[in-house]
Amino acid sequence: MKKDNIFKKYSDVILLFLISRIGFLLIFLLAGNPFSLLTDFFDSHLYTQIANEGYSQQYLTAFFPMIPLIIRFFTGYGLLVINQVCFFFSMVLIKKVMEEYKSENSQTVLFIFSFSPVAYFSLICYTESIFFFLTLFAFYLFMKNKYPWLMGIIIGLSVFTRNTGSIVFFAIFAGMVIRWFRKENRFLDIILAYVPATLISVLYPIYLQIHFGNWKIFVDCQFSNWLKVRSNVINTYLTSFKMIFTDTYEFDIYTLTLFRINELLTLFISLFFIFLCIKEFKKLKKPDAVSVVSVLILLMSIIIFSSTIHDPNTSAPTRSFYRYYMGMFPAFTMLYDLNPKFITFLAIVSALSSFVISVVFFKASYFY
Repeated sequence: MKKDNIFKKYSDVILLFLISRIGFLLIFLLAGNPFSLLTDFFDSHLYTQIANEGYSQQYLTAFFPMIPLIIRFFTGYGLLVINQVCFFFSMVLIKKVMEEYKSENSQTVLFIFSFSPVAYFSLICYTESIFFFLTLFAFYLFMKNKYPWLMGIIIGLSVFTRNTGSIVFFAIFAGMVIRWFRKENRFLDIILAYVPATLISVLYPIYLQIHFGNWKIFVDCQFSNWLKVRSNVINTYLTSFKMIFTDTYEFDIYTLTLFRINELLTLFISLFFIFLCIKEFKKLKKPDAVSVVSVLILLMSIIIFSSTIHDPNTSAPTRSFYRYYMGMFPAFTMLYDLNPKFITFLAIVSALSSFVISVVFFKASYFY
């Protein structure tokens, strides 16, 4: 394809990418932040600390190695460039997935993604952009049923970036097993994919076992250092409703309002995920492997993200952060067959919400 044809085909991606990057960067700067703070904003300084000193303290093990390694070899500004590249190619992949589905919602879905939490978190030294690209790329390769060895490497790298990459690890494995039973791929394809996926995925736990004598210390430190408590889906929802509808918490009204907004957003996203899962299975007489993978990722996200909560009396919000939910690609790719008018409404609400929340976040008023 000629260069002029490429630019024409992806003109919507390029335009939305530029508007998103410029828009959120302006919000960041107008919030009173110097440009240099992009590499040291909230958790970014912890990634830099790991890059410079290694995992010197147990509480740092909650942060997986991919981002610190990139900072170590390419600096924080190098990571920012990589984040933008991954964000751009995530948009390209979303467009390609929409083409596979023959969707009429391609541009609107691109708009929603461009102004989602992934968009403004990708502007700083966080995992969102790289993680989203890796998991979506693995899904696209699975969708095309090509290059299992490359898909395996990408899956492994996603786990190396963030522990929730394990959701995609198991979901795609289930999808490959379904295809094998239906004779749509070979058992060798599963081996080619999951040997590299497994080897890369276990690198960090092996390091932790050698260095700390505890391969799952990244889980344990969540409870000992990050004020989290064990929970389950039912208890998490009950606690979330309590945070929203009762006045039993002794926070100031500003903090309590922000916490409640976070709870409402996460609650809405969770219910919307369930709606997408029901929609996907309801329309298929015989669910295909691609649909199974998407549904599994969404359902496992709800279960796993609800497995721990912050202590609502000390460090609410009680729910897992909504940016983690929106960092799971099926939240966007499964919009392919929804009513275009509803998608347009969703795009408007999403963009307005992201604008407000990014202002609050970049003013360092609210961590989550």
